Amino acid sequence: VLPVNKMADSVSTDCVQKNLDHLCVNCVELFSCIPPATEAIINKSGGSLALQGSQESRCSLVAGSSSSECVPPPKKACAGVCSLCLGTNQKESLERVLLEIQEKFHKAAYKVSSFSLSITLPASLLLRQLVLALYHDTPTWKINLKETLKSKMKLDLSSRLGLEHQAQSPFTIAVTFNHEETAEECNFLPKLFPQDFKVSKGGHGKERLVTVTNIQKVLNKLTIEECKAHNYWPPLAVGSEMKCAVVGFSHDSIFIGGRYNKYSRELSQTPWVVDGKKKTQLSIQEIVGEPFLKKSLATKIKFSSSGREDADVRMLGTGRPFVIELLD
Repeated sequence: VLPVNKMADSVSTDCVQKNLDHLCVNCVELFSCIPPATEAIINKSGGSLALQGSQESRCSLVAGSSSSECVPPPKKACAGVCSLCLGTNQKESLERVLLEIQEKFHKAAYKVSSFSLSITLPASLLLRQLVLALYHDTPTWKINLKETLKSKMKLDLSSRLGLEHQAQSPFTIAVTFNHEETAEECNFLPKLFPQDFKVSKGGHGKERLVTVTNIQKVLNKLTIEECKAHNYWPPLAVGSEMKCAVVGFSHDSIFIGGRYNKYSRELSQTPWVVDGKKKTQLSIQEIVGEPFLKKSLATKIKFSSSGREDADVRMLGTGRPFVIELLD
């Protein structure tokens, strides 16, 4: 892709004609192919780019192209929904996601000084990212919505939550997005590349599982002709934005080790339950672990020891080594 200030008119018209009217301004910038010369034919309104004129006039921007070769007008989309990022790279949509994370973080009452961020995007967005990059003659490595979105969210969350972002932080914020409208867009891929998609087990016959991992395997194999054959050149405009499906928080486990002595003959090492009834009133795990559980506000504990003794056997001498794992 040529620098914007040196881009030829032929490149300008080629970029404009290929459906950029359904990409948000932020996503158009990813392509770096909209020079100032095109401002006369681009109408900026509502946070999206819309090409002026009819379908016929848009087709005429392409030298030597006929109306039969032009991409048909996309279906009607609601205002401002981007065909590439499905809304997540747009200010208003991202603001709603960040507010939701902020509210849930304060309710969770974690006491941390740093965080790492993990985001999961729907499989359809990966496919759209690749196809639109090919469609606009842009190197695929330039269009990385996941990293773009992650960078924006890291900076904003760091300010909102008062935490430092660290790649190796023990505290992780995990955000999962979904988009129901495009959930089935990748269903044609298992038919093209059946060897790369595992057959599901249990009740679905020969149905093949479509996952983000599988799609990542076949993206480099997908050709322009195959996209056209499945009416995916370019991807259709959408009428709804991507939603934040799950916001999760997790903290690395904390391990506490020591040794214990047991002088009672009515004390099991771990809770001893038979048919729903406790055989002993207390256990070593409960006596040692409960104070740590309450103090740390962990979700649960795991108690491990070097060997064990029966409930009616004492533990004397230097004591038995143990470790308590405080989860989350």
